[in-house]
Amino acid sequence: MSLIKASDGLVGYSALRLSKALGSVDFYFFLLRLLTIVGGSLYYLFTYHEYSGLVVLTWLFPLYVVYSALLYTAILCWPNVVRLLYLFSLVVDLVFIAVLILYVGMFVGSFYIGFYLVVAVHSFYFGLRTGLVAALAASILYGYIYLLFNGYSLLPWPDFLVRIGFLFLIALSLGL
Repeated sequence: MSLIKASDGLVGYSALRLSKALGSVDFYFFLLRLLTIVGGSLYYLFTYHEYSGLVVLTWLFPLYVVYSALLYTAILCWPNVVRLLYLFSLVVDLVFIAVLILYVGMFVGSFYIGFYLVVAVHSFYFGLRTGLVAALAASILYGYIYLLFNGYSLLPWPDFLVRIGFLFLIALSLGL
């Protein structure tokens, strides 16, 4: 009897093959990236009438989808450089989140939470040192945006520092 039932179809077969090709951790990272794409689609669905939704749809979100596809194509083609590709994705993902914060909601939006996810994933995968570097890089980007756009007029500085502090707590807890 086959491991794959006929009712699973092509999607089940493809997911199984992809899981074997990537390995368990990389496969779950792939699923996490797919969930961010689904979440981005849902965000657009509910905000398409707002300017911020239009910006996300017209250039940033499609760019993220293409970048994600290219990232996992490269991971499947060159599995021996997966760690280097993930480090590259750390930088690109941090920039994407910073751009989201700039163009979608500023400091009253929730996209800063993306920094937490990126720091968590890289702390888990690479360990404490890389996690702390990721937290520091996210803090610098977020702090730059906060100062440049007078974030203190929208978000009190103690609240901003709490957000930054959580980046380092996440890196410490998952990187140990």
